[in-house]
Amino acid sequence: MNGHLLIEVAFYWWYNKINNKYMEEDKKIIGGYLSEALDLEDHMGLDVYGMFLKRESWPDNLDEKVFEEIKKLLNIIITETEGHQKEFLRLKEKVKNI
Repeated sequence: MNGHLLIEVAFYWWYNKINNKYMEEDKKIIGGYLSEALDLEDHMGLDVYGMFLKRESWPDNLDEKVFEEIKKLLNIIITETEGHQKEFLRLKEKVKNI
């Protein structure tokens, strides 16, 4: 998700909450942003990074130790992406319950 979009969502939610102007329409807008973020995270996880975990995605002459390091780094990114998904789901539920 674009960092600017996330900041915009957070500010929009905070501003309306502080000013007691939180309306159903606001919830729909923020829920839509969070849904979009979830879709992006879904596509970035195993769909994009996962294909690079396969040896056949890399040149034949790539050193095996280098490939193992690449896999370690990709697994970190995939795990972080899963964490982002969980956080967006949590935020979406929070917005729904306001």
